[in-house]
Amino acid sequence: MSMKTIKNTAAAAFALAVFSLSASAEGLIKRTILTQADLAGVDGMEVITGHYVVQPGGHFPLHTHHGDEHVIVSRGGTVMTADGQEIMLETGVGLSFARGVVHGGLTITGDTPLEIYTVHIVDKGKPLMVLVE
Repeated sequence: MSMKTIKNTAAAAFALAVFSLSASAEGLIKRTILTQADLAGVDGMEVITGHYVVQPGGHFPLHTHHGDEHVIVSRGGTVMTADGQEIMLETGVGLSFARGVVHGGLTITGDTPLEIYTVHIVDKGKPLMVLVE
C-alpha cells in the first residue's frame, strides 16, 4: 500500500477528537487541553488545541465536529479500522477533517501508544464531538 493510500485511508477513518470517550475511564486515553480561546475576528467560534496519548486498546468512535479538526501524529502507532484493516500511522503525518465529515471507528493496536496533537476550530458552546451511529 502506498503512503498516499495509507494517508487517505487513515484520514477517512481516523478519529482524533476524543473529548468524551468511554475508553478514557479505563485509562487508555489521556487527554490534555493545551489552549481554548475565541477565534479572533469570528463571532461564535473558538480554537481548542489538545494532546492525546492513546494506549493500545483505546478506541475512537465514529464522530463528527461542529467545525474543522486538524491533527499531527507526534508518535506513530498501529490502528485497526472497523472492517479489520490495520494501518500504521507514521510520526509526522498530518490529517484534516472538515466540518461534518464522519471519521473515527479506530482501535489502537500494537504495543506502543499513539500520540497526537489536535487543533479544533469549532462553534463555541456546541458539543465538540457528535457520535455517529
